[in-house]
Order: sequence, then structure tokens, then C-alpha cells
Amino acid sequence: MRGDHRLLEGGGVCALLLPCGSGTLPDGRSESLAGRALFAGRPYRSGLVETRAELIYIECGNGSTGTVIDKMDRWDETWHRLREWTNGQGPSERLAAQVLRAEGYADMDPSHPLGGRDAGKDALVSKCGERWIMAVYFPRGKQLFGETKKKFLADHQGVVANEAAGMAFVTNQELSLSERAELRKSVNTPAEIFHLERVTATLDRPEMHGVREQFLRIPAVEPAPVAESLTLREILDSAAPTPGAPDHWRIFDGMLLLRVVAVPVPAGLRHPNAADPRTALEEASRQAAAVATDWPDWVSLLARRLGEDWKSVAPHHWGAGRTFDDADALAQHPSAAVSFVTRNTVLGVDRTWPTRIYDDAGDFAFHAAREPEVVAETLVSLRLAASLLEPLAALQGVDVAVQIAAEPSGTTLVSSERAVSDGGRFGDPAGHLPKPVATEVRTHYHDTARVALDDLRDPYRAADQLIGPWLATFRPDNLLAGLRDG
Repeated sequence: MRGDHRLLEGGGVCALLLPCGSGTLPDGRSESLAGRALFAGRPYRSGLVETRAELIYIECGNGSTGTVIDKMDRWDETWHRLREWTNGQGPSERLAAQVLRAEGYADMDPSHPLGGRDAGKDALVSKCGERWIMAVYFPRGKQLFGETKKKFLADHQGVVANEAAGMAFVTNQELSLSERAELRKSVNTPAEIFHLERVTATLDRPEMHGVREQFLRIPAVEPAPVAESLTLREILDSAAPTPGAPDHWRIFDGMLLLRVVAVPVPAGLRHPNAADPRTALEEASRQAAAVATDWPDWVSLLARRLGEDWKSVAPHHWGAGRTFDDADALAQHPSAAVSFVTRNTVLGVDRTWPTRIYDDAGDFAFHAAREPEVVAETLVSLRLAASLLEPLAALQGVDVAVQIAAEPSGTTLVSSERAVSDGGRFGDPAGHLPKPVATEVRTHYHDTARVALDDLRDPYRAADQLIGPWLATFRPDNLLAGLRDG
């Protein structure tokens, strides 16, 4: 670099203090630069330099003028700029609204991002047709978890005040799985938590680079076409029927159904092994079954069915396992079945359980939620999706839908956490419990998310996003962390 200069460093910051007389800023303005440090084209006195990750310097020509040059020197730039937020409350609320919109929320109605009484929420939003509130917490730098929880609880008061069903909490703070679980169980309504890692992953998607540039001043790369988000029904209808399943599921009394469907983004991508996918199917099955390695053999019927054999059902349509289209069979026997269509690389998983638990006298006792097994099979399904969609060269993300349904609708299911006879993570609920602790387990639940491939490779992250809100309504513990940690 030409010209006299002095390098300043401190707090992870690199800047140049320039003796040259003037320089050209990125917007074309000329300004005296003598003795001033610059970041992102904005001059700062050397004693007030803020933490920034880019290296910015002036290349002086003839000792008098120069051009500001930005250079990114960290791969995790988005993460750092979010954590070291200095833009204030208004921009953070607007950024959070864009994040929620990208994650499937709709009908944004901001309160007062520029200041004013907000009636217990930063915005009203819609999630799956229900009214939710958005709450935003973007302090500068890492805060103690106690401070984050204090803000979370204070913001949650707006749920009742606004007659909402739940809260979307968007923050630039790192939160572990156990901390997220603690936040969720500290309130009595669903709460979806968009923590630092999750917000970073959303903003790093190619279709979000424009938003990232607007709020974080990270230059956008060549924009990729933004694929339209699919609705829950569109995602579920994309999957071909699994072996033995009806074209459209009916939920019978005494059964519980879990459906997981994964669709590539953009939709319609042909699998590279479409001509003969057997090797790819076997390898994906092996990787999915590995998720269940530390569980008892009987827990994941899905993993066992994947290990048996895939069969060609129709041209470009492959299946494994088998389920039923019979009320009595579904109410008495568990089933697991998978479909995979290579023409458009869509995966569908159906897993069913009987829910009726009988006492020692043979009389009906209660309906079981079986949530440990539901979570386990969701994890296996997500890992299977990651393995099958990974070879797609043009893959930008994955649209995933999860559906949980039991009948009769409105009947209270009993959480396994309250009724497993041996106190373990899995197992049939104990029928001899005369009065099991009733828990308000929702008999119908669904959610969708557009997730990055890395979040499917580590299925616990995607599962926390997709079924964490369901678990949080009735489980006081962190079931996902318990399964991961053993």
C-alpha cells in the first residue's frame, strides 16, 4: 500500500490512522481524512473506534487523495456484527421482522420501532393462522443469561395483553439448548426463540443477502433467485404416498400420526442418482439409523424399516417399510413407512403409534402422547432428508413440514414424562397408574421451516425449531438435550 499510515489495533479491530489529506468515500463524497480512522466509510476519532470486523484502509495517491477499500477478514462476519449490535432498537426491530418473515411468519404489524408505547409487543405477527407477538432483544455484546431471561419474561407479558397465542423472541444472544428450554418452560404459552446462531443462519441464506447488507453493511454477493415459500399443505401434498398409506390420511380413534416431508429449495430438483438410487438410499438409511445408535433397539421402528430394503413402487418412486389404511390395525400396531421420489427429490415419512393404554384389569386408562418416540423418529427423518438431498448441486435450502395428529380431537393426551413406568427416556406408559397426571398435550400440531442443509445434518437443531414449540407446551425438561446427551 502506498502512502504514510499508522495501524491501529484493539478489541479485534484493525484500522488505519491516516495522515493523508483527503479521500474518496464509497458514496463518492470527498472528505478530509487526516488523523482519522475509518470503518465502513464512516470516520471515527481514534479513541471512539467501534468493534468492526472488516479491514478498511486508504490507498493514497500522491499523498493527498485515496479510495476507501473494504476487506472482510472473518468467515463468520454475520455472527460478529449481530452480537456487537450498535444500531439501536429501531433497526433491530425491523431486522427481526425480516427474519420472521423469512421463517414463515406473516401479517407483520410493527408497533413503534422509532420509539413510543408498544402495548407489550414490538409487533403483532401471524403464525399458522394464530396471532403471535414479536419481541426483540439486541443489546451490544454478550449478556448474562439472567438478563436475557428477565427481558424474555417481561416481553412475554404482552402475550396475554394482546390476546396472542405465543411469542417469537428474536435476540442477538447465544443460547444453549438447555437455556432455550429454560426460557420456554418459564412461560405458559408457546414461544419460538430466534437466538444468535439461528438468526445468523437465516441472514446467511443467499436470498437474505440484501437484508443482511441493509442492516449489517455486509456487501451482498450476486443475488440468487428467491424461491417462493411453500405452504404447509403444499409441502405435505408434495410427498408421494408411503407403502400401504392412503392418498390422504384419516386420523382414527386410538392412533397417533407423525408425518415429516422434506422438499428441496428450489423445488423440482432432480436427484443426480435418479436412474439407480439404490446406493444413495442405502447410504442415507445408514446415516439416518446412526442417529438411533444409543437408543434401545425397539425405539426407532423407522430405523429398522430403513435397514430392511427399499423397493421400486413406480417409476422414480421408491419406498421402504409399510403402514396401514385400516382403523383397527392403526389403533393396535405401530408402523413406519417412507417414500422418496427421485424426479423432484421429495422425501415423505409416515410413523404411527397406538395411543390407548390399558390398566391391569384390561380397562382403558388413558391416551399416551409418546413424545419421546415422536422426537426420536423426527430426528431420524431429518437426518435421512439431509443425506438424500445433500447431492443436489443447486440446493439452496430445504422446506420441511412436520405434522402430529391424534384422535379423538380435544382428548387430553398423557405425557410420557409423567407416565413411563421405568422412569427412562422411552417405554410404554405404565397402564397400572390409576390416575396419571393429566397434561395438556395438543392432539394436533404442525409447523414448517426453511432450513439450511447443515441444520438437517445435525437434526437436533432442526427438530428444536420444528417441534420444540410443541414440546414446550407440556414438557418441563429439555427432551431434545436429554436424547442428545444420553
